[in-house]
Amino acid sequence: MDDTAILKSYKITQPELLGKGAQSRTYDYTDHEVVRIIDKTSIELTQRLKNFYDKVNSKAHVSFSLPKILEIKEFGEQIAVIEKKLIGQRADRLIARLDVNDKQIALQNYINALLEIKNIEFDSEIYGELLIENRKPITADSWVGFLKSSVQFSYQRSLKDFEVDLPDHKAILDKYLQELENYEFKDHDHLVHGDYYFENIFMTNDMKVSALFDFSALTVYGDWRMDLGGAIDWMNQYEFIDTKDYEFTRDYLKEKLGNSVSEQDLRLYKIFYSFRFSDCKQDDPKIYQWSINHLNNYLQT
Repeated sequence: MDDTAILKSYKITQPELLGKGAQSRTYDYTDHEVVRIIDKTSIELTQRLKNFYDKVNSKAHVSFSLPKILEIKEFGEQIAVIEKKLIGQRADRLIARLDVNDKQIALQNYINALLEIKNIEFDSEIYGELLIENRKPITADSWVGFLKSSVQFSYQRSLKDFEVDLPDHKAILDKYLQELENYEFKDHDHLVHGDYYFENIFMTNDMKVSALFDFSALTVYGDWRMDLGGAIDWMNQYEFIDTKDYEFTRDYLKEKLGNSVSEQDLRLYKIFYSFRFSDCKQDDPKIYQWSINHLNNYLQT
């Protein structure tokens, strides 16, 4: 859609596009603000997102910045928001051009920032999804209850594709649900970003994480280890991350956390995300195949 009229209302006559998502564009505005124009969303969701950011910013004991929505305006079918400008550049673009030593520093900082998320004070009476728009959020009175409900929802949504590409899909689901039932979860009362990977963080030139953004439908209240399960495994999808980089990050995580995060923790959440992202065969075949491969391998472990 054409953003010209909206930008002119903010007296932006020579727009500088800073970023572009599937349904939004972000433009430079002032020294401390940006304008983001969003298509096909609701004022209610945008206000809910603003309230969410206000809540996390009020008790965010972290070393990096978080998004903050300052103003919301409707323009027909589009919504414009004024947001705090976040400093830095996308981590994937920075890390891709670093030498070995600097890359290791960046990867350590990548993990350190992830571990800080649990320092954001966030209270909820229920476990589960916080920012769902187009359906009822999946929630439960217990963390394992949420995990089971979410996986079963994802399974039903992807069943037609599973019947073609995943012959043992029912056995995989049953095995996973049983493992969830038997596993003793601990320290699971935290905010979980849900989509922590290089594209959703900014870094400065000294390889420090300066901002975390894009809290989304994947954001939940529950076990902070969930972010690790997704972030660690997804590193393998980047051409600039080789086996040595991956092993270095795993070793650093073990050195940092010891026994507080187990291989089973990481595997459980990797498989959770494999179910969660299994509905994108047409839209994102790469992620779909990532999901199918992990689910197939899970049955053999």
